[in-house]
Amino acid sequence: MHKQIKQIKKCPLCKSIQRELKFTSIRDGIPSYIYKCKKCDLVYNGIMLQNKNSSLLDDKFSEGKKEINEFNRWERLQNHKLFKIEQFIKKSPKKETLRILEIGCGPGALLSAAKKRGWKEYGIEPFVKSYTLAKDKGLNVHNGFLKDKNYPDNYFDLIISIEVVEHFEDQVNEFKEISRVLKEDGLIVIQTANIDGIKFKIKKSKSPYLYYDHLCYFSPKTLTKILDKFNLNIVKSFPDEINLKNRLIWCKTFYSKFRWVIFYIIRAIFLNKPILGSMTLYIQHKNILKLNKFEKEELL
Repeated sequence: MHKQIKQIKKCPLCKSIQRELKFTSIRDGIPSYIYKCKKCDLVYNGIMLQNKNSSLLDDKFSEGKKEINEFNRWERLQNHKLFKIEQFIKKSPKKETLRILEIGCGPGALLSAAKKRGWKEYGIEPFVKSYTLAKDKGLNVHNGFLKDKNYPDNYFDLIISIEVVEHFEDQVNEFKEISRVLKEDGLIVIQTANIDGIKFKIKKSKSPYLYYDHLCYFSPKTLTKILDKFNLNIVKSFPDEINLKNRLIWCKTFYSKFRWVIFYIIRAIFLNKPILGSMTLYIQHKNILKLNKFEKEELL
């Protein structure tokens, strides 16, 4: 077994040892054993790299020169995400200047777009290369993990995590901290793969999403079980917040454009539900409905 690997024998959510092997996968010479918990249905990896900021991962998840050259294109793509989020936020009384935290901000394309909106940006990025790129762009970022910063309670209007929650080593405590620093009427946006999606059912162990640093694989059902622990609730779910026009602008080849057109057609047939692969979830505290009702009464 690889010298950096630690075996995981209990479910990260319910701590049960009852499980069944679903998939096996080998990436970079490192094997992953993907199990499904028989008690809570969470799908998780049976191995974990012990050094979370190893050079192996730093090289894997840092884009380097490629990211610098394509930063403006990434920023435009992320700007569209923020536009949709902004429309949702405006459904309730909000300040124009939001305090936004991105967990796993990478080189900072989304934070840069948020800063240009006049929002106050905060970023968490564990990998040094990506952190350095974001810092060099004048963004307010921290090299480390959320638990290291000890932000005040009830601090952020918006918390975003794009393709990151599957990397959390301690799911329960990470979401506990996210819930703590989120304002009572704040919004969490999470994008991750849907393990119950069609892509996983077709590709199975050949899925490119199966590799050693993805520690948990969620469905709306299993993610809800974690959110319930912290009075959080999924209020909106969909497969991709980028419209087809913006997606095609991003594509470089005819083949990639054709694939995305087919994807959006299939998505439309299934009423925009996150059943194919990726899912984007909007999450709020469960008492948000009561809070909004109180605010409306105050305005009368």
